[in-house]
Order: sequence, then structure tokens, then C-alpha cells
Amino acid sequence: MKLGYHRVSSAQQSLEIGRSALLDAGVEEKYLFEEKESGKGTKNRPQLKALLKSLRDGDEVIVHKLDRLARNAKDLLTIAEDISKAGASLNILDLGIDTKTPVGKMIITVLGAVGELERSYINERTKLGIKEYREKGGRMGPKRLEIDRKIQALAKGGMSWAEIAKE
Repeated sequence: MKLGYHRVSSAQQSLEIGRSALLDAGVEEKYLFEEKESGKGTKNRPQLKALLKSLRDGDEVIVHKLDRLARNAKDLLTIAEDISKAGASLNILDLGIDTKTPVGKMIITVLGAVGELERSYINERTKLGIKEYREKGGRMGPKRLEIDRKIQALAKGGMSWAEIAKE
């Protein structure tokens, strides 16, 4: 049986592209597992857990893109191992990787490591960018709005909070 899994990170994103790809790959709509959750880990992904629980020998788990399944090598390898233990295989459509084959198993391991490396580069670049921004006098956190400045000026001018609220 073909089971599809698709995930997007936020409620504002659409599941449609992944859903279409999975349906085109032969997954019946009733066997689609979809969710709008962060891919940072696997703990807060109830549809992924349900998919893994439902697997039987001979099933094929189909995902549209690798990063919709896992964001780091550890999670990817754990999920791939869980799928394998159930007697199922993993098919990643955009990469043409199928873990039914030994080469597919090897490639999934390498891709997981490369994805994790890229994620660490992104984190490193982000930290450097923040450091440079702060060194140039930038402030992190919420920006003061004009109304906040006005309220502070009125308070410093001696107005009471009740008077400021009326103003």
C-alpha cells in the first residue's frame, strides 16, 4: 500500500503542492498524512507518528521532498529505520530515491548528513549576521513604535497613567 506524508512549517503555508505530488504518485487521499508543524524534531508531529504506527510489511511511504520528512540526519535516519523495521520502504519523489534498494539506503544516509551540514552552516551564518548587526549598534527584539515613544514622553512629562490612557 502507498502511504504519503507531507508537512509544511506554518499555518500560513499551503499543503497543496505536496498533496498533488503524492496523489500523482498513486497515493489515495485517504492514505495521506499531512500536517502543519515544524520539522525541527519529531515529537510534535502527530501525523508522522500515526503514519509510522500504521505501517505494515510491504508498504511504501512516499514523500514529495526530503526536507518535508526530516530536517537533520538523526531524525531522517531514525524515521528511515522505523520505516524499515516495519517492513516498509521510503520513496522520496523529487530525488528519485527508493530505500528498497541498497543504493537508495546509502544515498538517504549521505543526504541526511549533507542536510545537517547545511543546517549548521545556516545557523552559523545567522549567528555571525546577528553579531555584526549588534556591533553596528543594532538592537534585537521588538522595535519601539511611535505610540510607545509618545507614551514614554507623556509619562516623563509628569502625566499620570490615567491621563495618558485618556490622551
